[in-house]
Amino acid sequence: MNHFFEKMKKSKYENFITKYFELNKRQKQMIDEFIRNYSRYDIKWNVRIELPEFLKDFTEKYSLKKMPVSLAYWYYEKGQIEENCSVY
Repeated sequence: MNHFFEKMKKSKYENFITKYFELNKRQKQMIDEFIRNYSRYDIKWNVRIELPEFLKDFTEKYSLKKMPVSLAYWYYEKGQIEENCSVY
């Protein structure tokens, strides 16, 4: 999981954690899985997948890598993760 948080500034990390604790149980489970998938997919790939537009601000705000965010997103059906990332 530290792949997800390693480049995050302390203030952004604290913001992320604060918002996390405001989520309901279902949303927390989805974000937990998203973070695990981000870490799982944070490897060198020979392909590029376009980052969905709605995730660009989230990715930049928390200093995340585009490819693992894209792959972690596509793990879900479109829309499920979108509603949870919008709270961030």
